[in-house]
Amino acid sequence: MSSHFKSRSSVIPNSASTPSSNANIGARVYDYTDKYKSDKPGEEIEENARVWSVYLDEAESHDADVMQGYRTIIDGLLVFASLFSAVVTTFVAQTSQALAPDYAQVTAVLLLENNQLLRAAGNSTTLNDIPANDNPAASLHPGSHTYSSTDVWVNGFFFTSLGLSLSTALLSVLAKQWIQAYTTIVPGGAKTRALIRHFRFQGTVKWKLGEIIESLPLILHGSVALFLIGLALYTSQLSSPICGVVVAITCFTFLFYLGTLVLPAVFLDCPYRISFLFPLAQLALYAFHLMQCASCFLWQWLQSGFVQVPKMQWPALSAKSFKSAENDAIFLDDSALKHCQYICDTLYWVLNYSSNQSIKQVVFEGVSGLLFKWRSMGLESSQSLLMSKHDLFRHSILFTLDKLAEMASPSTQQDDVIWNPWFKLIEYVWRPFYRQPEGKSLWGSSIAHKEEQWKEIQHLIKTALDRAITRKDHVLFRCLLKWGHPGIQDAKLDWAQDVPLLHYSAWKGATKIIDYMLDNKVVDINQHGNQGRTALHWAAMQNQLDTVIAIVDREKSLIHVRTNTHRTLTALDTAVLNGNYDVARYLLAEGAERPPDALHLVTAQPLLWRSGSVIRALLDLGWNRKVEDAEGRTPIDVAYNGGFVEAADCLEHYQTASIQPYMTVPLTPIVVRGT
Repeated sequence: MSSHFKSRSSVIPNSASTPSSNANIGARVYDYTDKYKSDKPGEEIEENARVWSVYLDEAESHDADVMQGYRTIIDGLLVFASLFSAVVTTFVAQTSQALAPDYAQVTAVLLLENNQLLRAAGNSTTLNDIPANDNPAASLHPGSHTYSSTDVWVNGFFFTSLGLSLSTALLSVLAKQWIQAYTTIVPGGAKTRALIRHFRFQGTVKWKLGEIIESLPLILHGSVALFLIGLALYTSQLSSPICGVVVAITCFTFLFYLGTLVLPAVFLDCPYRISFLFPLAQLALYAFHLMQCASCFLWQWLQSGFVQVPKMQWPALSAKSFKSAENDAIFLDDSALKHCQYICDTLYWVLNYSSNQSIKQVVFEGVSGLLFKWRSMGLESSQSLLMSKHDLFRHSILFTLDKLAEMASPSTQQDDVIWNPWFKLIEYVWRPFYRQPEGKSLWGSSIAHKEEQWKEIQHLIKTALDRAITRKDHVLFRCLLKWGHPGIQDAKLDWAQDVPLLHYSAWKGATKIIDYMLDNKVVDINQHGNQGRTALHWAAMQNQLDTVIAIVDREKSLIHVRTNTHRTLTALDTAVLNGNYDVARYLLAEGAERPPDALHLVTAQPLLWRSGSVIRALLDLGWNRKVEDAEGRTPIDVAYNGGFVEAADCLEHYQTASIQPYMTVPLTPIVVRGT
């Protein structure tokens, strides 16, 4: 047979030759049709056909997993058996001395008997008059057995334990050699290696290699059990308290050991499992249930006076392997809440215990698919219950809101809500809560367990709203408004000035978003915010002409609303003070009241008139340079009094431009909404 092993081509190809690593054995994710090119017609089963390469790849996954498990068992056994044998040998060397004749004891007995004889001679007592009970060991002589039955039992247990331990070590070494023989390299092409590998594999099944290796620990377990029993007997000759402690430890160990054998049959998720003993544990559990039913049957039959035979549902002996039972426990009912819980726990584990940041996106894409599957299966009621309890969905919401904030763009289309995985994920999370009678939303605390978690979600919703308004993404804004209703319409988005939603949109010039909110009556156009400002004030402040036009078209009376600051300001005042003259000219054309002291105010502040450009713009818009304020001063007087010679010169000599009515010949190009 040695001639078969001259080549270095192995039964199991080296893992380095495949894209998978040991960490991913059994989880090949590539497409074999892409990895291996198609065979020529008629060569689909030849020596180097693709099917044999695929077989060898799958065999590598299987054998690496199984054989690595066997090697782990054997290596552990060898280490423990070596240490344990050394311990038992020490005890055997000590206790085995009790089985040899105790010549010191024989000598002492003979001396005692000699002393009694001398005493009898001195007292003129005959030999027959000496009581035999005074010397129970008088029959001892050289070569007599001086050990007790306890000594025999102790040594019997210790020697047996040592023999089993050494036998386990020997069998473990043999098993390693068997595994080595199974994985030995063979020559030939893919077909040859595949067939030889399968020949060997069938041999391992036929000759129970796996069962033998898995039973080796049981021999060592028996060796330890016998040693503990012998140790308890040994200590009983030395001290009762010490013996009591050893017996207690031994009993506890036995009970724990037996318990761990039975528990996996009762609770499949119990990790105290030995696959080889699982059928035995099932048998023990079946016997227990059978006795329970038999007792119940006899009791009911006895109560009926042995007249009516009770109807009982007798237990059935399960013939499933552990893997089959485990698979049924998880996958038997895909719609069960427990199955859904397993999936969520699995995804949450990889999310928490991986330091790879790319994991998050992959996991949350999986969550989106999971929610879609639940929805298609009609599990939304169970879904809402699970989502309200599991942290996976809260983390999904946080990640998705952050993603949507990054993606905010004016080019976002309505189709993105249907096809984009992040839109879909939040939609699937939101819908079950929305359909509840109380109409919960993401803005509330439905999916958060603590106040800080709820506030974290609200903070990210605000951030996403901020990005949607700033980047004029009306599609994202509408979705956020829907997901957060009710309550989100009262959100304050500008952290510094606590600006309401409508005002912030006006400040950023998000005209479409304002139209959506007003058309759907989300907010009131007459809403007053900080210092009595309206949305028109904010739009005029930031020179958002389109937004100003949209607001005035809806509510023209806002032109005359003043703030409650120390100097009450209209939207026109705000536009003038910020140098937004296109807005100012539009408001004037719409009937805004011209503030007579605007030139006085601008002239008194150099930062506002900026080398006369503001003054010239106001003069062009029709402000009178000769009007007097409450103190009887003209703007020219204010300029000279303040030492602003350049401003005074501009006021005295600038010739105003001929300005036509608004939107006929504008100072600067004005985009009028709707044109």
